[in-house]
Amino acid sequence: MTTPPDTGAAPASARELELPWWQHPVNIITMLVTVGVLAGMLGWLIGDAREDGVVTSDADIGFLQDMRVHHEQAVEMSNLFLDPLTSTPASGPSPAASSSARASKSG
Repeated sequence: MTTPPDTGAAPASARELELPWWQHPVNIITMLVTVGVLAGMLGWLIGDAREDGVVTSDADIGFLQDMRVHHEQAVEMSNLFLDPLTSTPASGPSPAASSSARASKSG
């Protein structure tokens, strides 16, 4: 009994099932779901960035403007305190006051 020669060709049913990875139905569905989820996340992030929900009033704006002036004055006082020409020459500033002035000046 002789065996038929091997031609190297796969049976017809096996050839029909061999698809490139990007043509396989499961991979196509996975890619579509992934693209849909990513597009939804991007749309949500863009929409969420536009509506931050922060409502400011005139009182908030006035308070912040006053605080800016207040902090500018604190920096100016720190500069005057640390300036050797304007500080008291007797015993010099205390270490705690100097540390506080340097911290106010550096921000």
